[in-house]
Amino acid sequence: MALTRREFIKVLGAGSAAGLIGTGHASKTSLFGQENMYEVPKTGNARILHITDTHGNLLPNHFREPNVNLGFGSTFGQLPHVVGNKLLKQIGVKPGSPEAHAFTYNN
Repeated sequence: MALTRREFIKVLGAGSAAGLIGTGHASKTSLFGQENMYEVPKTGNARILHITDTHGNLLPNHFREPNVNLGFGSTFGQLPHVVGNKLLKQIGVKPGSPEAHAFTYNN
């Protein structure tokens, strides 16, 4: 019986979904278990570290709080419709602090 590559992948996927792959005696000593997922045998001096979202570090997009956030009616002057120094005073954050830089458009 000759299988094409596509048929082989389908059979492999079906066996994996059915739980037939990695259930034998060899799987207990292999790296398929969750308890030893990161225990890879050391074979040299190189390590591969998988990281994601590197584009966010190369060109970060800093969000700054707006200088106007109007609340209408009963929400006027209440959180989250307070910005700038009024916000700092209302939540008790010292101007010039890292929190003030993070939460307001000041600095």
